[in-house]
Amino acid sequence: MREICLSNKTYKLEQDPYIYQLQDVAEPELFREIYPYTETPKIPFNYRRVPENMPKDIYLTDTSFRDGQQSRAPYTTDQMVHIYKLLHKLGGPNGMIRQTEFFVYSEKDREAVRRCLDLGFDFPEITTWIRASKKDFELAKSLGIKETGILVSCSDYHIFRKMGLTRREAMDRYISLGIMINGSFVFGLDHDDGDVFRRTVDWGIEHSITTATFHILTPYPGTRLFRQMEREGRIVTYDWDKYDTRTVVYKTRGLSAEELKQGYDWAYREFYSWRNIFKASFGHDNLKQRLAHLFYMGGWKKFEPFWNFMIHYGELNRMLPVLERLLAIAQPTNKERRLPSSEW
Repeated sequence: MREICLSNKTYKLEQDPYIYQLQDVAEPELFREIYPYTETPKIPFNYRRVPENMPKDIYLTDTSFRDGQQSRAPYTTDQMVHIYKLLHKLGGPNGMIRQTEFFVYSEKDREAVRRCLDLGFDFPEITTWIRASKKDFELAKSLGIKETGILVSCSDYHIFRKMGLTRREAMDRYISLGIMINGSFVFGLDHDDGDVFRRTVDWGIEHSITTATFHILTPYPGTRLFRQMEREGRIVTYDWDKYDTRTVVYKTRGLSAEELKQGYDWAYREFYSWRNIFKASFGHDNLKQRLAHLFYMGGWKKFEPFWNFMIHYGELNRMLPVLERLLAIAQPTNKERRLPSSEW
């Protein structure tokens, strides 16, 4: 079974992980083969497994005030504050319980958030869940929340049919709200040519995405792509350590393997050049958004060896307050955000 290998992390036999990428398309993908409307919906099985890869340090995120309230009578505000104090005590000074999640749709929940914030505890950090609407964004911001999850209906049914947007237009709306976006791009498709690297980098800079990760197309074992390439005799190595999205492991078309690897390396260098960092930063509408982009994009990638050093020696938490203060200074206020005129 060539698509199964022994992991040097878990020491288990397992399949390699999978990778997905966001692609802008002219027409929506409505999955008619699964939902044909003329037949019962189909359930295809792909037998994918999620590797465990346990980290050295494990932290907990509590959901007592979100999922917990969907399985019992809702808590009173006093009960929520009391439970929050208990979570702080259980998690200890190092924050083993790192975060707790709140809904903020009712005044009772919002009052609980305010009272818990007033306690001044570092842990658990209070986070929220909101809907993708301008009112909910303003609500989370007004409460002083540093991090929020967004419940986004991101299928093409919602983007194209309900919102009347393309994928690119939907992404631009998030950027206009000051939300930082990471773009993930894959090179090496059979139709890619030598200009694909420049076009991709230019698109990312033009749309002011905050960070980008680039990948070389990798036919992971167990996927339809791997089986197809194996049938065509295009797999050049079964060394699974090379299936890292940075190494060419198949016979390419359109581009040579050398051109693909060189273009991949060039895309990283070009996207994170100081020239393009400044250019992407100045694509935002106001000064604070520009500074937030500049601090994050430049500070993360240009000082990557420093962050790797801090992570290796377990000192990253000492730097978090400094990073948060820098980003808070550059965070746009509600009035400075260019909000869409209609609800999503």
